[in-house]
Amino acid sequence: MLIFQKASKASSLRPLFSSTKVFTLSRSLLTSKPKISTLFSPNSNRPITPLSSLPNSFPFLQPKNFKYTTTPSPEKNVNSPPTELPLKTHSSSLVWKIQRPLPPVKKFYTYMDLSKDKLTAFVVLTAMAGYAAAPLSADLKTLFVLTTGTAMCSAAANATNQWIEVPYDAQMKRTRNRPIVRGAVPPTNAISFAIAMGALGTTSLIYFVNPITGFLGLLNIVLYSFVYTPLKRISVVNTWIGAFVGAIPPMMGWTAATGSFDLGTLLLGGLLFAWQFPHFNSLSWTLRKEYSVAGYRMISVLNPPLNSRVSLRYSIAMFPICGMLTYFQITDSWFLLDSSVVNAYLTYQAYGFWKSSNSTSSRSLFFASLIHLPLILILLIAHKKRASEDSEPKQLETPTTEN
Repeated sequence: MLIFQKASKASSLRPLFSSTKVFTLSRSLLTSKPKISTLFSPNSNRPITPLSSLPNSFPFLQPKNFKYTTTPSPEKNVNSPPTELPLKTHSSSLVWKIQRPLPPVKKFYTYMDLSKDKLTAFVVLTAMAGYAAAPLSADLKTLFVLTTGTAMCSAAANATNQWIEVPYDAQMKRTRNRPIVRGAVPPTNAISFAIAMGALGTTSLIYFVNPITGFLGLLNIVLYSFVYTPLKRISVVNTWIGAFVGAIPPMMGWTAATGSFDLGTLLLGGLLFAWQFPHFNSLSWTLRKEYSVAGYRMISVLNPPLNSRVSLRYSIAMFPICGMLTYFQITDSWFLLDSSVVNAYLTYQAYGFWKSSNSTSSRSLFFASLIHLPLILILLIAHKKRASEDSEPKQLETPTTEN
């Protein structure tokens, strides 16, 4: 299969032909609707297509920054200069290259990259934390299905996101090496993979955990793929939608353990919702130039002062959220004290970012958020109010006494 592949700094395209190697093309390529499908070796029995006919036969292959040079045929005067298209060239360019099938191990890691394996692992860990923070005892079978189902839902959302954003990922240094952009995964394979993962993930959560958790998994896919992704180029509201998407996995863990959508679900989701802003806003500030080039409407690009203010506001909001977790008997009173120390550190870094937004303060806030979340979740699990051992038998004995 003939594809475009990056050589170094992509700025133009040039064909991988030389005066000593001439490739033959199938006659189907020269029809009225040409398709780039196959390259044949010089030993092929098919007739050789002159290179000089390629620019006229394939005008859609000639990008703007392209220079094509034909090799002089033996009949012509060798001293005559080669025919050139008067277009600008660059030293570094994209080249045409035959894409060979990947070995199974490389293909596995390529699809892991398509799933954004690091982000997926983070999503699964937050879902497990929500399950562990619930007051009921853990069931290993439910926990296993929860982790695998959540991972598949996250992989589906991430693959769909990359499938939609291929033109924009190619413009950003951070994302231009993603599998679809570099041609490692065809777009049709990527969207098929996303559909399969989404169907398997939501189905397993609905049938083997409970319908509430399965619905939250489906909601996560829909919001991330078809609301958050297009909104990134429309409005700064995308940041709040993305924060809500990040709050869903721990809610899935809580509902998987309790089987109900209650106050604990909302408070745990609120904790992750508030955490998203100091974490993402500090990261987006360092990437604001790339977001601007790709056309993403982020707060850090359109309104940097608001970007830092929002980070500080939601860092302060962590205090009342943790206080409500203690007030409504989801955690013990020691959690309020311990969490206040961790929240104070995050708020201090957010205040520095608000006072002076620069690369140093944004990096400090970003790393503080990476430390803050695991600590707050560990404290939440350690200080949770466990269901009393005497209460469960009483609930089971009630129907028997009535009979």
